[in-house]
Amino acid sequence: MKKLVFLWVLALPLPVLAQTTSVGEASFGARVSVAADYKIAKGLHLNLEEEVRYNGSLKRLQTTLGVDYKINKYFKTGASYSLLENYKVKKAVFEPRHRGRFYVQGALPLGDFRLSLRETFQLTNRPDAFNATQAPRNKLALKSRLKLSYKGWKPVEPYAFLELRTALNEAAVSATYNTATLSWSNYSFGGYGVVRMDRYRAGLGADWKINKHHSLELYGLFDWNLDREVDTAWRSDDDDNSYLILKSFNIEKSFTGILGIGYKFSF
Repeated sequence: MKKLVFLWVLALPLPVLAQTTSVGEASFGARVSVAADYKIAKGLHLNLEEEVRYNGSLKRLQTTLGVDYKINKYFKTGASYSLLENYKVKKAVFEPRHRGRFYVQGALPLGDFRLSLRETFQLTNRPDAFNATQAPRNKLALKSRLKLSYKGWKPVEPYAFLELRTALNEAAVSATYNTATLSWSNYSFGGYGVVRMDRYRAGLGADWKINKHHSLELYGLFDWNLDREVDTAWRSDDDDNSYLILKSFNIEKSFTGILGIGYKFSF
């Protein structure tokens, strides 16, 4: 809990420029996943998951290979690699991303309840050609999740969670905004030093262990996203000297409700 409060305070003093803010329409999506979990040794598991995400239409195909190690009943850690195939409807193409994660988790048993805090460091690589003054090639984020589960209704285990995501290296903007012309001037690229919270998530769900090898997970979650959009372009002066201009700087707020179902086979 102290970690979550610290991250909230960390985001408060960040300087706010004359950026515009837009509010997108609420949307609803769905997720379906199939996973396999293999016990290598006591406390050590190898897992593979394939997930399909929808939001009005196909949004993403995601394949994840990971390993988890349960140190004891209080601590757990793990790492994973994911191949993300984001589907762009207008272009009708998949755009790949590579994502690595490392997490540590602490848990506190409270009778039939279990309270856990998980901290996940995440790196997402963008391999295609793009304007690097708008976003980094390797996007870093820290996700903090607080989860409360109840074990008194076995084989069904309901849970609730709250998760905060903090972007760690977004592109810095240095420019002057003219309110009369609604345009930017004196733009310069300031590197990747912006740290801010860009997503709040809360959800309810339940894990149903059908038997030793088969389990189902049903859940619903709500995302409140604050996407930071920086749009820059190259221009040339009369002497054909190229320079960067800032076309727009916007924070887009969006709300998404998601229903999901997952199947896992353990062996």
